[in-house]
Amino acid sequence: MAEYIAKDDLLAHLYSIQDEKADVMLEIANFPFIDVIHAVRCRECVNYCKYEEWDRYRQESFECHECTRLKTDLGADGYCSFGEKISREAIP
Repeated sequence: MAEYIAKDDLLAHLYSIQDEKADVMLEIANFPFIDVIHAVRCRECVNYCKYEEWDRYRQESFECHECTRLKTDLGADGYCSFGEKISREAIP
């Protein structure tokens, strides 16, 4: 997993030591990392359902994205707090 640094905290730290002689690269390397959790997008979720629907007014089909848990359309790039990533074993 990649390591992330809180930008505002780092800038505040560098600003606070600006009068001292400091190696900026070393300060950045030693700055503590923050925990980041990967958001599971709808298209990667076990509750995601994609299907074709027919628009009787336009006389054409269109793609629908639905969350089977929330019963709503968040789109393929949407996400929520219930997201569960599809395991590789579940994919045929």
